Amino acid sequence: MLLRWDGEMKVSLDTFRDLGGAFISALVLMFLLMVMYYKSFALSGIVLVGSFLSIIGVIFGSIASTLVSLFYIPILMAKTEAICPKKRKKNKKK
Repeated sequence: MLLRWDGEMKVSLDTFRDLGGAFISALVLMFLLMVMYYKSFALSGIVLVGSFLSIIGVIFGSIASTLVSLFYIPILMAKTEAICPKKRKKNKKK
Protein backbone atom coordinates (compact mmCIF):
# COMPACT_ATOMS: atom_id res chain seq x y z
CA MET A 1 0.00 0.00 0.00
CA LEU A 2 1.37 3.37 -1.04
CA LEU A 3 0.49 6.56 0.84
CA ARG A 4 1.05 9.80 -1.03
CA TRP A 5 0.87 13.32 0.40
CA ASP A 6 0.30 15.48 -2.68
CA GLY A 7 -1.68 18.32 -1.22
CA GLU A 8 -4.88 20.11 -2.04
CA MET A 9 -3.51 21.79 -5.17
CA LYS A 10 -2.68 18.47 -6.84
CA VAL A 11 -6.13 17.09 -6.06
CA SER A 12 -7.80 20.25 -7.39
CA LEU A 13 -5.79 20.18 -10.62
CA ASP A 14 -6.59 16.50 -11.20
CA THR A 15 -10.28 17.12 -10.56
CA PHE A 16 -10.46 20.11 -12.93
CA ARG A 17 -8.59 18.16 -15.61
CA ASP A 18 -11.07 15.29 -15.35
CA LEU A 19 -14.04 17.67 -15.36
CA GLY A 20 -12.67 19.43 -18.44
CA GLY A 21 -12.40 16.14 -20.30
CA ALA A 22 -15.92 15.17 -19.30
CA PHE A 23 -17.23 18.57 -20.41
CA ILE A 24 -15.62 18.29 -23.83
CA SER A 25 -16.93 14.76 -24.33
CA ALA A 26 -20.41 15.91 -23.30
CA LEU A 27 -20.25 18.72 -25.87
CA VAL A 28 -19.25 16.30 -28.60
CA LEU A 29 -22.08 13.97 -27.63
CA MET A 30 -24.58 16.85 -27.64
CA PHE A 31 -23.35 17.93 -31.06
CA LEU A 32 -23.69 14.41 -32.45
CA LEU A 33 -27.20 14.07 -31.01
CA MET A 34 -28.22 17.37 -32.61
CA VAL A 35 -26.72 16.28 -35.92
CA MET A 36 -28.86 13.16 -35.77
CA TYR A 37 -31.95 15.18 -34.85
CA TYR A 38 -31.57 18.07 -37.33
CA LYS A 39 -29.72 16.02 -39.98
CA SER A 40 -27.41 19.00 -40.52
CA PHE A 41 -23.94 19.82 -39.22
CA ALA A 42 -24.36 23.54 -39.84
CA LEU A 43 -27.63 23.89 -37.93
CA SER A 44 -26.25 21.92 -35.00
CA GLY A 45 -23.18 24.15 -34.90
CA ILE A 46 -25.33 27.29 -35.00
CA VAL A 47 -27.40 26.04 -32.06
CA LEU A 48 -24.30 25.27 -29.99
CA VAL A 49 -22.65 28.60 -30.81
CA GLY A 50 -25.85 30.42 -29.92
CA SER A 51 -25.96 28.62 -26.58
CA PHE A 52 -22.40 29.61 -25.73
CA LEU A 53 -22.94 33.22 -26.78
CA SER A 54 -26.01 33.44 -24.55
CA ILE A 55 -24.03 32.10 -21.58
CA ILE A 56 -21.30 34.68 -22.23
CA GLY A 57 -23.97 37.40 -22.40
CA VAL A 58 -25.42 36.30 -19.07
CA ILE A 59 -21.99 36.45 -17.45
CA PHE A 60 -21.29 39.96 -18.82
CA GLY A 61 -24.76 41.14 -17.82
CA SER A 62 -24.25 39.87 -14.29
CA ILE A 63 -20.91 41.66 -14.01
CA ALA A 64 -22.39 44.87 -15.41
CA SER A 65 -25.37 44.82 -13.06
CA THR A 66 -23.07 44.22 -10.09
CA LEU A 67 -20.88 47.17 -11.08
CA VAL A 68 -23.89 49.41 -11.57
CA SER A 69 -25.29 48.47 -8.18
CA LEU A 70 -21.93 49.00 -6.49
CA PHE A 71 -21.50 52.51 -7.87
CA TYR A 72 -25.04 53.78 -8.40
CA ILE A 73 -26.82 52.77 -5.19
CA PRO A 74 -24.55 54.78 -2.82
CA ILE A 75 -24.99 57.84 -5.05
CA LEU A 76 -28.74 57.34 -5.08
CA MET A 77 -28.80 56.97 -1.32
CA ALA A 78 -26.81 60.19 -0.86
CA LYS A 79 -29.18 62.11 -3.16
CA THR A 80 -32.22 60.74 -1.35
CA GLU A 81 -30.75 61.85 1.97
CA ALA A 82 -30.23 65.35 0.58
CA ILE A 83 -33.83 65.58 -0.68
CA CYS A 84 -35.57 64.35 2.44
CA PRO A 85 -33.23 64.21 5.42
CA LYS A 86 -34.06 62.07 8.41
CA LYS A 87 -35.82 63.82 11.23
CA ARG A 88 -33.82 63.73 14.39
CA LYS A 89 -35.43 63.56 17.78
CA LYS A 90 -34.54 66.41 20.08
CA ASN A 91 -33.21 65.49 23.47
CA LYS A 92 -35.42 66.86 26.19
CA LYS A 93 -33.58 67.99 29.28
CA LYS A 94 -35.29 67.32 32.58
